Amino acid sequence: MANLTEDPLETNDDMVILLTHTTTTQLHYYEEGNERCFHPYVRFKPNEGFGFVAECLIDLSLDPDIQSKTFWDDLESKGEIEEKGRISKAKLKQIYCTLCSHRSSMEYSPIIKRKIRASLVSLGIKDLPVVEKRKKK
Repeated sequence: MANLTEDPLETNDDMVILLTHTTTTQLHYYEEGNERCFHPYVRFKPNEGFGFVAECLIDLSLDPDIQSKTFWDDLESKGEIEEKGRISKAKLKQIYCTLCSHRSSMEYSPIIKRKIRASLVSLGIKDLPVVEKRKKK
């Protein structure tokens, strides 16, 4: 289980770290009146070009896997995973905005949110919410 109140990205500024969430096709849990309807999530449809073959979603209240890009590159080079598509800048913005606008049991720290925002800005994604620093008590 990831601890996102600390900074897992504090290793080396040159190292690319990925926060990856799994997707689920169990959409009925997220429908109104069901147990996960208030979880922050982003839905994907097969025709959006991201490589998904069925409608699915990412539940942003669940802990992501935190690994270096090198870790994923190694798995891909061994044939253990395969890139099926890429998420558009618009969808990345939607994921970030959803992450910033919901409070969940698994809360990303402001440090992590600011680093995610900086990464998205470096990709040319604009008009992203600014994450305020937490006030010290």
